[in-house]
Amino acid sequence: MKEIETTFQVENETAAKTTNDCAEISMRFSVKGGKKIFGAAVLPARHAEGETFPTVILSHGYGGRYSDELDRAYRFAKLGYACFCFDFGGINPNSQTEGAMTDTTLDTEKEELRAVVDFVSARSFCNKRKLYLYGESMGGFVTALVASEEPERFRAVVLIYPAFSIPTDYANGGGLANWQKFKENALSYLGKEDEIFAKCAMPVLIQHGTADELVDISFSRKAVKVFPNAKLIELSGAGHGVNMPWQKVVENSDAFIAANKNAL
Repeated sequence: MKEIETTFQVENETAAKTTNDCAEISMRFSVKGGKKIFGAAVLPARHAEGETFPTVILSHGYGGRYSDELDRAYRFAKLGYACFCFDFGGINPNSQTEGAMTDTTLDTEKEELRAVVDFVSARSFCNKRKLYLYGESMGGFVTALVASEEPERFRAVVLIYPAFSIPTDYANGGGLANWQKFKENALSYLGKEDEIFAKCAMPVLIQHGTADELVDISFSRKAVKVFPNAKLIELSGAGHGVNMPWQKVVENSDAFIAANKNAL
């Protein structure tokens, strides 16, 4: 199993904050080269010392932060999962992960997620044989990139309204990020999307709202036909983070994970 060469130094780790039957632990760690990444683990509050859990790593979307994913993390933790949410660097002015906005690209986020995967895999709560990726919007695209490069590491992947439209948006003169590095990097993936999806050998669940006006559901309908083992759940009337039935999203994810628990 190939892992990126990384060393970790945990610089700050808060005492566990227990609420709603879950324990939340914030931490900031540095990877090889010195870059600092901030995130938070959310665990079932009642567990034995040394107990490991199936673990979900959650990636937020464009302009977001780790806190956007805490709601989902708490819902997963109540179902018996350990979770880890983190800030991508630069994409939000309040991000606690190092990085300048104008240096941020899909590839910088890919490398940050890969570092987080290695970091979380080394934590005492993580069952490395039951590791799952979960990504929303642009975080969903980045999640697919990481999953395609190391498919053997992940039991399953869950993507919520994944922003597979990003390369096409820039090709058509649009795109959310207006800095050149992001645009050039996004366009480098134009026409390569199917190749990326085809490498994701693990089970993949996509959940996408039928009323999404930012990322049209047609991109997910196309992608589900290319992933080797994928399922699309269409959420009637849901938009891009608007009117999302989050508890149902987590329950769908849990059922999908349970159905594919022996996939790896």
